[in-house]
Amino acid sequence: MNWDYRQLGRYRYLWGLLAVGLLLVTLLFGFSSGGAKSWLRIGGIGIEPEEFYKVNA
Repeated sequence: MNWDYRQLGRYRYLWGLLAVGLLLVTLLFGFSSGGAKSWLRIGGIGIEPEEFYKVNA
């Protein structure tokens, strides 16, 4: 399947707001793992929203 990932650039501000929103949610509802409170548990799965921000930057 060929998909042009550059089309995501049209939504860069939306992705940026989503990333910042996830960081704020992590600040409020995050849990600690390995000494850092940077994880969210969604449906029993732990994720690090910082990784989404790195992709966006």
